[in-house]
Amino acid sequence: MHPAKPSVSLLCAVLVALLVAFLNVHPRGLSPVVVNTLAHQGVALAFATMAQTLPVLTGGLDLSVGAILALANCVASATVEKRKAMGDLVVDNLICAAEGKPLLTRVN
Repeated sequence: MHPAKPSVSLLCAVLVALLVAFLNVHPRGLSPVVVNTLAHQGVALAFATMAQTLPVLTGGLDLSVGAILALANCVASATVEKRKAMGDLVVDNLICAAEGKPLLTRVN
């Protein structure tokens, strides 16, 4: 005999209960900032799920997508924190390139 699988409605109820508990504990509650953050994280998780499902369905068990997604999140976080400095560097490099001067950051 196979073990009984939980019903979809039970899983949805557990998910909603966890979300309500999270929003009760979170200092900002159900603010637009929190909803926006949850939506962005949900989309990233959905993309990672789809990216990992395809190799598994085609027979190649490649689960490296999770590591690549984690790396991309780290790079994105660093980029967001330093976006002004990075933007200034890009503009300065474009000016140097237009004036025929050597770039501030070398590209090999």
